[in-house]
Amino acid sequence: AEIPALVAKYRAAPFDADGWADSLAYFAADGAGVVQREAAWHAYYLRAMATVEEYFVHRIVPQGSAYGYVQGANGAPRDFAISVAPLAYTAPDLAKDVLRYMMRATWADGRPSYSTTGTGVLTGAILHEFPSDLDLSFLWAMTEYLFATRDFAFLDERVPYYPLSDGAMATVRARIVGAYRRLVDFVGVGEHGLIRVLQGDWSDGIFLQARDPLAFWLQGESTYNTALAVYLLPRLADLAAGWDPDLAADMRARAEAWREAMEAQWRGRWYLRGWFGDGRPIGEERLQVEQSAWILAGAGAYRPERVDALAESLTEILIDPSPIGARLLFPPVPESSDVLEPGWDVNGGVWAAMNGVLAWGLGNVDPALGWSELRKNLLATHADVYPNVWYGIWSGPDSYNAAYARRPGETFEHLATAMNEFPGMNSNAHAAPLLALLKLAGLDARAGEIVVDPKLPFERFSLVTHTAVLRRAPGAFEGSWRAASDGPVRMRVRFPGASSVDVEGVGVPFDQEGPFVRFELPLVANERVAWSLR
Repeated sequence: AEIPALVAKYRAAPFDADGWADSLAYFAADGAGVVQREAAWHAYYLRAMATVEEYFVHRIVPQGSAYGYVQGANGAPRDFAISVAPLAYTAPDLAKDVLRYMMRATWADGRPSYSTTGTGVLTGAILHEFPSDLDLSFLWAMTEYLFATRDFAFLDERVPYYPLSDGAMATVRARIVGAYRRLVDFVGVGEHGLIRVLQGDWSDGIFLQARDPLAFWLQGESTYNTALAVYLLPRLADLAAGWDPDLAADMRARAEAWREAMEAQWRGRWYLRGWFGDGRPIGEERLQVEQSAWILAGAGAYRPERVDALAESLTEILIDPSPIGARLLFPPVPESSDVLEPGWDVNGGVWAAMNGVLAWGLGNVDPALGWSELRKNLLATHADVYPNVWYGIWSGPDSYNAAYARRPGETFEHLATAMNEFPGMNSNAHAAPLLALLKLAGLDARAGEIVVDPKLPFERFSLVTHTAVLRRAPGAFEGSWRAASDGPVRMRVRFPGASSVDVEGVGVPFDQEGPFVRFELPLVANERVAWSLR
């Protein structure tokens, strides 16, 4: 009875062409090819996926695919975070709603929900009641939104906990502190000083590698979680310093301790994936993308020679043998093969979510490597390599089967999830390549400054989004920033040998710090403020 009224409501709504145009990403460069087309398409698709769940009120970009449209589940926060990061630049109002949704689906004790289903029901499907990465995912998404938009007033907004009927609420600032405290006090660390894995980190199926699941859940450790924390916490500390210097100092101290713990996991060609909790390491005999991607994203925290060696190993073992993006791991895990075929799912499939971060991180080592990995993960590349697979053209699943696997270029099926029953409309297939492009273009907003440090293998390019505009050419770099608030922000732009800096056409003071130009940009709420370097 409600469907006709719902259809009539949206048929009568005016079409907002300008709003849609403003929420796309426009990229151009010599040799960009299909990247130009897919940048706009992925930005469109993310916004088009947005829906409203009646109980939670706010819009959400669901992960979709078989999870949403076969299983009827909407999760997990780690996937919402992958969408929030690019949406902060293309559709910040939607990014903000997704963050509100994540907070509304969190219990008053701070425990985030793995997934929602039905009308306001939270579920962890038994096996996912206590994943270890969800607090980190929320904190990363929050920093990406706050720093890009400068919407620091959001910190004072009060958001209800779950269930809404209890009436418990807290500010966004308190939710940030709560997520950090839960990471430290509940998730905690293991014997090797690494953040624990509990029932899983990014990889839901990592426990399948364990011979003793109970020891793994109780004592297992994750370098994925720890590498993400090493990247994130110094940035989060810069935010927290504005209201709690002691908290900020604690974050920085833990980031350094976890960095040292990560360096202890080096095994000559790559870093371990973690520890099983029974004395055995994870990943001594196989290279895995998950932790490697975040190590490269935060490459400055690690020994340069190890970062270079890691990139070489990734290229040789996981990237070059795959025509459509890096495979998650190799060789496949025998302990997982009873459930996951070799080269399928997290037993060596090709995952958009991780490859988006990987392409971004590779750009820190060699822009050509980052650009190549981005292009390999495009829909157009999948369509060219596997022309007889009907999906992976306009949209796709979160994972494709590896080139050496049975049914290469298709997607997985097993008892828990038959992804091949709905192998499209997965948010990660669109968010991850867009995230990689934005990061490779150099967008790196932080609490106290906006850094523009392109990692593209060509000097001339342009990028236009709702929040940021960049146009670079030989001898010139210009752009603009549209924030949610007024006030000055320090800009730090890679541009060696600048002779002048203009803001809104007027020359302003600047200084040169190595290859970076530093100047002040007086932001005006909801307006583009232009800058130009010569």
